[in-house]
Amino acid sequence: LTSEAVDRMDRVLENLMQYSRFQRAERRPVAVRELLSSSLANLEAELADKRIAVDWQALPDRLVAVDPLQIAYASENLLRVLVR
Repeated sequence: LTSEAVDRMDRVLENLMQYSRFQRAERRPVAVRELLSSSLANLEAELADKRIAVDWQALPDRLVAVDPLQIAYASENLLRVLVR
Protein backbone atom coordinates (compact mmCIF):
# COMPACT_ATOMS: atom_id res chain seq x y z
CA LEU A 1 0.00 0.00 0.00
CA THR A 2 2.81 2.39 0.87
CA SER A 3 4.68 1.69 -2.37
CA GLU A 4 1.52 2.47 -4.38
CA ALA A 5 1.14 5.80 -2.58
CA VAL A 6 4.81 6.64 -3.17
CA ASP A 7 4.46 5.71 -6.86
CA ARG A 8 1.42 7.97 -7.20
CA MET A 9 3.20 10.87 -5.49
CA ASP A 10 6.20 10.32 -7.74
CA ARG A 11 3.96 10.43 -10.84
CA VAL A 12 2.26 13.61 -9.62
CA LEU A 13 5.61 15.30 -9.01
CA GLU A 14 6.91 14.21 -12.41
CA ASN A 15 3.70 15.47 -14.00
CA LEU A 16 4.06 18.88 -12.33
CA MET A 17 7.68 19.13 -13.43
CA GLN A 18 6.73 18.37 -17.04
CA TYR A 19 3.90 20.90 -16.94
CA SER A 20 6.13 23.61 -15.46
CA ARG A 21 8.52 23.34 -18.43
CA PHE A 22 5.89 24.50 -20.91
CA GLN A 23 6.51 27.83 -22.48
CA ARG A 24 4.55 29.58 -25.18
CA ALA A 25 3.07 26.95 -27.49
CA GLU A 26 4.89 26.51 -30.79
CA ARG A 27 2.71 24.84 -33.39
CA ARG A 28 4.56 22.34 -35.52
CA PRO A 29 3.47 19.33 -37.57
CA VAL A 30 3.27 16.20 -35.41
CA ALA A 31 2.52 12.71 -36.76
CA VAL A 32 -0.41 11.23 -34.85
CA ARG A 33 0.80 7.61 -35.18
CA GLU A 34 4.27 8.46 -33.88
CA LEU A 35 2.78 10.41 -30.99
CA LEU A 36 0.50 7.54 -30.01
CA SER A 37 3.31 5.01 -30.39
CA SER A 38 5.53 7.02 -28.06
CA SER A 39 2.79 7.56 -25.47
CA LEU A 40 1.89 3.87 -25.45
CA ALA A 41 5.55 2.88 -25.16
CA ASN A 42 5.78 4.96 -21.98
CA LEU A 43 2.79 3.03 -20.59
CA GLU A 44 3.96 -0.40 -21.74
CA ALA A 45 4.49 -1.82 -18.23
CA GLU A 46 1.08 -0.66 -16.98
CA LEU A 47 -0.65 -2.00 -20.08
CA ALA A 48 1.07 -5.38 -19.68
CA ASP A 49 0.20 -5.57 -15.96
CA LYS A 50 -3.48 -5.03 -16.71
CA ARG A 51 -3.38 -7.16 -19.88
CA ILE A 52 -4.62 -4.29 -22.04
CA ALA A 53 -3.98 -4.39 -25.76
CA VAL A 54 -4.35 -1.29 -27.92
CA ASP A 55 -4.68 -1.70 -31.68
CA TRP A 56 -3.54 1.64 -33.02
CA GLN A 57 -1.71 0.53 -36.17
CA ALA A 58 -4.80 1.07 -38.33
CA LEU A 59 -4.78 4.82 -37.69
CA PRO A 60 -4.07 6.91 -40.77
CA ASP A 61 -0.69 8.61 -40.71
CA ARG A 62 -1.86 12.22 -40.33
CA LEU A 63 -0.05 15.35 -39.29
CA VAL A 64 -1.58 17.81 -36.84
CA ALA A 65 -0.30 21.30 -36.10
CA VAL A 66 0.30 21.39 -32.34
CA ASP A 67 3.02 22.01 -29.80
CA PRO A 68 4.88 18.66 -29.68
CA LEU A 69 5.68 18.79 -25.95
CA GLN A 70 2.19 19.80 -24.92
CA ILE A 71 0.39 17.20 -27.06
CA ALA A 72 2.72 14.46 -25.84
CA TYR A 73 2.00 15.49 -22.25
CA ALA A 74 -1.76 15.59 -22.83
CA SER A 75 -1.97 12.32 -24.75
CA GLU A 76 0.12 10.39 -22.27
CA ASN A 77 -1.93 11.67 -19.34
CA LEU A 78 -5.17 10.89 -21.12
CA LEU A 79 -4.01 7.34 -21.86
CA ARG A 80 -2.73 6.94 -18.29
CA VAL A 81 -6.19 7.86 -16.93
CA LEU A 82 -7.87 5.44 -19.34
CA VAL A 83 -5.51 2.63 -18.28
CA ARG A 84 -6.25 3.33 -14.62
